[in-house]
Amino acid sequence: MTASSSSPSTPPQCGGGGGSGDQRYRDKRSRNNAAVKKCREIKRKHERETIEELAKEKKKFKELTEQQYLLETEVKIIQELIPYCRNKRQEELLPSSNK
Repeated sequence: MTASSSSPSTPPQCGGGGGSGDQRYRDKRSRNNAAVKKCREIKRKHERETIEELAKEKKKFKELTEQQYLLETEVKIIQELIPYCRNKRQEELLPSSNK
């Protein structure tokens, strides 16, 4: 490793250069900290939006499930009424013997 390349957690070693390396390091850390803060905020915002979207989808699913139950119940009732309607229709078509 050379004197100019260093790990991000330690300031670069200067050979008595008067502190300009320390200032560059502080500037770099400051920019990095700001970038990390921004990135984390974007991540939190995305997480909140995802949670809100999930809640909406769960609510929508529940409403659709209830609607499905009601429609299935309606179909069963109609299926039970079909034979009665057929019988009634046949009675109307048959000539009455009472006339």
